[in-house]
Amino acid sequence: MKKQVLVLALVILSTIQCYSQLTNIEQIKIIRGDVAPTEVVFQELIEQVAISYFKDLIPTLKEVDGNINPNAESYVSKIKLGGSQIIHRSDIVSLSLAKVLISIYNGSYSAVENATDSQWEAFIVANIETAVNLVFGVLTYEKADYDNI
Repeated sequence: MKKQVLVLALVILSTIQCYSQLTNIEQIKIIRGDVAPTEVVFQELIEQVAISYFKDLIPTLKEVDGNINPNAESYVSKIKLGGSQIIHRSDIVSLSLAKVLISIYNGSYSAVENATDSQWEAFIVANIETAVNLVFGVLTYEKADYDNI
């Protein structure tokens, strides 16, 4: 089990690192709020987008028989956990989502500094599924097996 967790962590880290064009310092400045949307707090915007994402996704989840398709069942379980966690542990989850979202941003720091609130929101909406999957450990083959039902 420890080996699987380590492999998963390495896969997630390698995925995140290949996207980001921001330095670690720039990423921390954004997460800390030095650069942020003007009307809302970055993490609050992420929380709201994530809540909307889960609100729309969870009711549409397919019924899965874990005996027939354990990978798809794992996907469903992780998504349901994510939906619950964003409600009950939003501070921790939104921080994790913020770190992942900033890590996968592939634009320049000056673009972030000059982004409008609408651009911040559009970026989060466009990337929330990827961030959720990384934060909650959804594996590509789990999602693929679920999609193939």
